[in-house]
Amino acid sequence: MQQTHLQALPARRRAPRSRVRYGYLFSVPGLLVAGALIIYPLFYGLYVSLTEWNWTSGRSTSMTFIGLANYV
Repeated sequence: MQQTHLQALPARRRAPRSRVRYGYLFSVPGLLVAGALIIYPLFYGLYVSLTEWNWTSGRSTSMTFIGLANYV
């Protein structure tokens, strides 16, 4: 029976802290865009769905919080 000798791989070095910071720094614009285009409309739609709007009152719209009554 033959034995196979495995060679140990050299230990990987960690990235310098400045490179890690740059990674976070470059992620911020993408997170802001995601927040502006996805998260804000999601919560605004939830807010609108929990209110009753009277659009016939002219320029000033009257909003009344009605909770889950729109879903019943």
